[in-house]
Amino acid sequence: MAVKNRFAATDEQQAEEQLIALYGKAIRSGSNREFRMTWCVKNLRATMARASTHRNGKNQPMYIVEVK
Repeated sequence: MAVKNRFAATDEQQAEEQLIALYGKAIRSGSNREFRMTWCVKNLRATMARASTHRNGKNQPMYIVEVK
């Protein structure tokens, strides 16, 4: 699957709020060994990375969220 959108979030709540703003209702579908959290939005699947090396200005980790 090709990535349709990619953004960074500091936590699961911020990622879910961003998904709702972009796509409407986001339904959590759980997590697994590869991804910290997954959501279903419209006919797409959003995944949040489990680990991150990126930091913001407040030295908080930034997790990559991909919508496929």
